[in-house]
Amino acid sequence: MAFKKLALTLATLCSFTALSAQSISRWHIGPEAGLTVARTYSGDTMPAAYSSRNKTGAYFQLNTQYNLSPGASLQLGIGLVNKGYKINNDTLGLNTGSLSHNSGSLNIPIGLSLRQSLSGSSFLTEKFGVSGSWLFNTETQTFLNDPRDTVFRVVQTTPSKFVPAFYLGFAMGGTGENGNRYEFGLLYQQSLRQESELRVESGEFWSRSFPLQYRGGFVQFRFTYLFDLENFKKSDEYFY
Repeated sequence: MAFKKLALTLATLCSFTALSAQSISRWHIGPEAGLTVARTYSGDTMPAAYSSRNKTGAYFQLNTQYNLSPGASLQLGIGLVNKGYKINNDTLGLNTGSLSHNSGSLNIPIGLSLRQSLSGSSFLTEKFGVSGSWLFNTETQTFLNDPRDTVFRVVQTTPSKFVPAFYLGFAMGGTGENGNRYEFGLLYQQSLRQESELRVESGEFWSRSFPLQYRGGFVQFRFTYLFDLENFKKSDEYFY
């Protein structure tokens, strides 16, 4: 008797899973774009005349989601990220006292997205996973605060072309009648090792210097639009 109850329960669960699989679209794909904010490592100590500021950039990414259930999806992306840092010498003017640099990388995140329904077609989603960044330029570079009136410079050394990372984020969005999704969200990506070593130099013959760390992590303010691939199948069927 107990075996029959167990078999009936398993059969009911299998039927429910099959129905759930049939009721959702498996694939969504679409673009994502937004703003990045990054800076040097916040734990670095700097001389009194210097300060580290946020540096903004832009990014574009193509996302693919495989829907495991109505509330969970595996996600994979590939995109171009522009991020950087800004260092100020606060004793100088606004034009000459700021040195900023942006660097580009190819970013490939993979992770999980969880969704909870809010009301109607709107939802809240959490995202987490791992990511890999491939840097476009790993040569040692030197940047000047002002080529015409140079007071300090930054020597940047990048030890590796590949930087692993993890990310966490959340977003609010909605699902249209056609099954397409849109999201407005915030995401933080933290590098698992230092991306670049910086040395800030000043004085006669660059005799004074201090080190900084740039891990390459950033915050994203992003907008995502995902197309339901079932709609493309319906369009194909229309022509038969």
